[in-house]
Amino acid sequence: MKQLAYIIALLLFPLAAIADDVEIDGIWYNLVRKAKVAEVTWPKDYSKYAGDIEIPSSVEYNGIKYNVTIIGESAFQFSDATSIVIPNSVKTIGYDAFGMSENLTSVTIPNSVTTIGEFAFDNCKSLSGITIPESVTSISNHTFFNCISLTSIIIPPSITSIGKEAFSGAGLTSITIPATVTEIGEAAFAYCKKLDNVSVEEGNPYYDSRDNCNAVIETATNTLLVGTKNTVITSNITDIGYLAFSGREMATIDIPDHVTKIHNDAFRASGLTSITLPSSINSINDRVFCDCEGLTEITIPEKIKKRRLQGI
Repeated sequence: MKQLAYIIALLLFPLAAIADDVEIDGIWYNLVRKAKVAEVTWPKDYSKYAGDIEIPSSVEYNGIKYNVTIIGESAFQFSDATSIVIPNSVKTIGYDAFGMSENLTSVTIPNSVTTIGEFAFDNCKSLSGITIPESVTSISNHTFFNCISLTSIIIPPSITSIGKEAFSGAGLTSITIPATVTEIGEAAFAYCKKLDNVSVEEGNPYYDSRDNCNAVIETATNTLLVGTKNTVITSNITDIGYLAFSGREMATIDIPDHVTKIHNDAFRASGLTSITLPSSINSINDRVFCDCEGLTEITIPEKIKKRRLQGI
């Protein structure tokens, strides 16, 4: 047994020696010796990154040059950084890389980046603008969650998917979905209180903004996924989707008689004060009007009144 343990120790020794956590010029890195690459990491001395930070494209340690290719998981989480410039050598921004950095106002992302992880900028409440490079093909789940100062963003034509709650709670006032997008996750634009204008580029086979309705419609199901206070629920829209109008600053909305279903939380926490539901409505799902604190008047069809309503 002792001989076996000795052999295992010998085998594991090289693995332990291939990487180092070091601090160079105020930034911490995990250095992978064999590949000669560096990953920016969370400070191992439990300090916080602060101020304006420019990450170098390479660092040198013990006479060896390492290319900086990754912003690691939670690297700048809860930091006091105000701006960050990412070099052209970086390919990956990791999970929660800048999460909860509430003083962060700007981040420069180069065209070398191909992956931006989930929660990468969640709750960066001072982040007012950011450019997604065309090297990125997807916006991950919760990437810009609760970025309340993020009023505008250009989604490049390279993007094919927008993840779950990707922009939920953001300060967006307008958004255009490229024709290349084939998937929009649940609640991608939920609770965007100031969202006034949304549209889908012509030629998208999965989503549309038919008749300039100022909404995102899932074409195959005729379901309104993202609406605004200026949305017109136009012809052939039959369903109002999950969280479609959640958090919107709207007093009322006209729901025409071709709408047959309203999904869970559709108007949750919106500014509605009154609403009339048409007789065409066959079902109202749970929590449709939950947290609508100003809603004082609602007209519900008789056939719906006879059914059990849960938390509307």
